[in-house]
Amino acid sequence: MPSDINILYIHGMGGGGDSRIPAILKQNINDFIPKDSGIYINVVVRTYDFDPEVARTQIAGWVEELRPALIAGESLGALNAIRIEGLPHILVSPSLNAPLYLGYLAFLALIPGMTWILDMIYRPKPGDRQRLHFTFRTLRHYREGLFLCFFRGVRPLLQKQDRVQGYVVQILQQGFIRDISGNAFYGRGICAVEACPEDSVCPGH
Repeated sequence: MPSDINILYIHGMGGGGDSRIPAILKQNINDFIPKDSGIYINVVVRTYDFDPEVARTQIAGWVEELRPALIAGESLGALNAIRIEGLPHILVSPSLNAPLYLGYLAFLALIPGMTWILDMIYRPKPGDRQRLHFTFRTLRHYREGLFLCFFRGVRPLLQKQDRVQGYVVQILQQGFIRDISGNAFYGRGICAVEACPEDSVCPGH
């Protein structure tokens, strides 16, 4: 009987449980796994809060529950992904400049009516999607992420991969995602944070 392995996929801004990219990964990833490997990969994506302080607690609970072998962070979700230590990561089109324009422009939300305007402009699609509410308090919480982006070991994902990372990369390289989202994976768009050591207790090893 195959052994289940979980990937926790952390969606981007305004994404959620029904986002298209993780749905495509769910649909295709097990087709890339050798039949005799004895593993089955579950791609788990859940809708988290737009406030990064609330999201941190939510995601930490999911990591404890799921014990994933890999963390995948897309766009703004990369900021939440790189907070998680001790696990291999893939960052898809990471929005690592988000703390700059969200955190340091938080004062704009103090202008009367600006929160309402931003909420209307960036209103997510209907469905299981992250609710976006651009308050000063929420945006200010993003400033901490700027230090994480500079000091964590983010690098292009080239050769050093564990097996689960490899399966995800195969799907991205086959063009399943690019076909529906244009130039989503530009240049250094697929990156990783240094994986945990081979002798660690990481469930991916």
